[in-house]
Amino acid sequence: DFVSILIVKTKRFSMKISESPQFSVEDVINQSGFGRYQYRMLFVCGLAWSTMAIQVCLMTFLKPEIVTEWDLSDAAIGTVEALFFTGMLLGAFLWGCISDRYGRRVGYLGAVSVAGIFGLCTTFSQSIEVFAFLRFVTGIGIGGESIPFTLLAEFSPKYSRAKLLLVNLIFWPIGILFGIGIAWTILPSLGWRWFLIFSAIPICLNIFLLLIIPESPRFLLLKCKFEKAEKILHNIVEENRGQYPKGTLIREKEIQNGSIQDLLRIEFRRTTLILWFIWFSVTFGYFGIIFITPRFFDHSDIYL
Repeated sequence: DFVSILIVKTKRFSMKISESPQFSVEDVINQSGFGRYQYRMLFVCGLAWSTMAIQVCLMTFLKPEIVTEWDLSDAAIGTVEALFFTGMLLGAFLWGCISDRYGRRVGYLGAVSVAGIFGLCTTFSQSIEVFAFLRFVTGIGIGGESIPFTLLAEFSPKYSRAKLLLVNLIFWPIGILFGIGIAWTILPSLGWRWFLIFSAIPICLNIFLLLIIPESPRFLLLKCKFEKAEKILHNIVEENRGQYPKGTLIREKEIQNGSIQDLLRIEFRRTTLILWFIWFSVTFGYFGIIFITPRFFDHSDIYL
């Protein structure tokens, strides 16, 4: 009868769907190749990375100016610098949680916005207390500096991912050199407040650039937003002039966000501790050199 025929056809159709090839987000990105889409992502994420680098090394140039402005002691300067890095520490946790819950794009856009807006507001400080507070909040924004690595990695083909992330690191010294150039041209003629304005303008402009990049399709898929994820994947393939895989996209179930405790589980503990030690050693040496350099030149007869 008609009902039996309908049931048989429905079963056959279901079997065809289940037998059709399936592919993941990684498969689509790998097949689309490395092209214009990745170059655009690299430019936007790298530019945000370089503008944040300016804010991190700002105090190296500002220290002599604000010491003269407010007659500060070494202890006061140290407190201001410590507050900034305390803000970065808190921001790393804050923006990491936001990125896992609401999206990498949302987290990074929020981090850059906070860093840019409060970095600009620092210009109008009328006391060292206000200056220190604004630098603290700016540090919270800078704490999201690692998000572009996650965002860029999730848009990169597997075979070129490591290379692309290493290229992204180049934008950090570019930002430092840009900050040095601003300090060299602006500080002697216009003063430290104008220097802060010119240092904050690039990161504020970058907010608008971040609006044109999409959310990570892998994140959207894990949050069960399948249509949005597929639309972004189609855009990647189209812009790179690749070919979209035949079949159906694997729809993963929504997963629960991880925690810091997961990093210390037996299978991850050794790797986690090694990476923590390496990162601590690198940042300790890097920022140690940056902050000791002005003192070296202050107590020597060397002039540049």
